[in-house]
Amino acid sequence: MGLEIKQTLEGTVQRLASPTGLLVFVGFAAFRLFEMVMYETAWGAAIEWTIDNYGGQIARQYLGYDVRDSQVTVERLHMELLQHGYPEAAAFLQQATSSGLDLSLPVVLAFLVAFPFVADLLHVLGVRAIAAAGPDTDGLPTGELLSGLPVVYLRSLVANFLAWLCIALGLVLGSVLLFVPGLLLAMAFLFVRQRIVLDGDGIVASLSNSYGLFREHLGTVLVVFGITLFLGVFSTWGISLGSGFVAPMPGWLYKLFTTGVIVFNMALITSAYLQFERPSAA
Repeated sequence: MGLEIKQTLEGTVQRLASPTGLLVFVGFAAFRLFEMVMYETAWGAAIEWTIDNYGGQIARQYLGYDVRDSQVTVERLHMELLQHGYPEAAAFLQQATSSGLDLSLPVVLAFLVAFPFVADLLHVLGVRAIAAAGPDTDGLPTGELLSGLPVVYLRSLVANFLAWLCIALGLVLGSVLLFVPGLLLAMAFLFVRQRIVLDGDGIVASLSNSYGLFREHLGTVLVVFGITLFLGVFSTWGISLGSGFVAPMPGWLYKLFTTGVIVFNMALITSAYLQFERPSAA
């Protein structure tokens, strides 16, 4: 197991340090930064929509004067909040409505609905790119990336949804057992996307073959999963807790850091998979 882990970590670093690995990181980072901007836009657009449709009710309930909804604007509400002694609410309103892009709420909601599907597509492309990455690889291997992509993407989408459904059920049912069943299922389905993207498995076969790899390489999978779990928890909770003792991390920098964790974990799982299934390519 020690040799497998060493080779997996070395392969992960080599693939990420290659031009292809760097391009994968840039692609993920661009998507996640845009996603951050769109969530800020959604928050501001939702507030503006609420004011446009319920501004009069807000004014009557919280500010004590009678006015029609159509007469209340963001600028007027901001001024009224300041005059009535609500500076924090006024500052929040100004910041929320001035952030992001100038888009209508329906357009923003369409983007938000599409984001999970785009993220899964990026993971499919990322796994293929990382698997093909090497020190001598210049640019993205577009032929390998796009071959049979629609079918592979749909299989990956459905299989990973089923896997996460099982994992969530295992976490809920196993909560009295410290979530052990859910964690075991997460390890069992760790290579579902790799089975589909790199070896063309169907939905059921990918779940079954991923479980087979889990059983065959239990020790290595435990270590790989432990690393990805630790990095995921640290990037989600550790930085937030640490911000209470030091200066908070800017949102864009936090997105870049968590993107690095996501890409590293994807490369680590892919490298482990290649180590198991294609030792000569690992």
